Amino acid sequence: MKTKIYREGDIGAALCDKCKGRVSTTYVRRDVPLSDGSDVVKAILVAACDGCGQVVMMPHQSVHRVQKVVQKQRMPIEARVPMHLKDMMAMVVSELHQTEAFEQQVYRYYIHRWSEQGVPSGRVKKYRNDPLFFGKADTRVSLKIANADVVVGLLCKQAELINTSTDLVKTIALAAFDDVVEKANSQAKKALSALAAAYN
Repeated sequence: MKTKIYREGDIGAALCDKCKGRVSTTYVRRDVPLSDGSDVVKAILVAACDGCGQVVMMPHQSVHRVQKVVQKQRMPIEARVPMHLKDMMAMVVSELHQTEAFEQQVYRYYIHRWSEQGVPSGRVKKYRNDPLFFGKADTRVSLKIANADVVVGLLCKQAELINTSTDLVKTIALAAFDDVVEKANSQAKKALSALAAAYN
């Protein structure tokens, strides 16, 4: 076999930053956090320094498990919505003196706010009864949100009328239009205006 496969207990050698030199290592199973601290890859095989115990090397066979966790984190929220909701979001970002790319920030603002403060059930019910909530789903919205499946799941549990990622995207589009275009001094508009100013 050309590809080297390591087993728990195998020994080797590698450079250790903490010990400042080449050290002997032992392959062990560890829970390893991602470099940004956003998640932990459970029980992967790594080479640990025999002197200080620090992880100094990751064999190729463990890389795919790290990539799987990272990919899951970056899994987008996908939705197909009526084109008029896309037009309404364009009006929102225009009101904030931004371009289409800023739509992602608007969606993230509401997802973060509702995750922290709870989904406003009264508003959700209002939008679900609005004719603008409905229509031919002829355009795609893709939101890059960390741990998207977990976030959507939590928000769906909080609001009885939000059952899918599409429901969530449509509700946010209507809420943003209400807060930014229809209302002059809403708290959300002030927060998004500050975010837009920092975004430039």
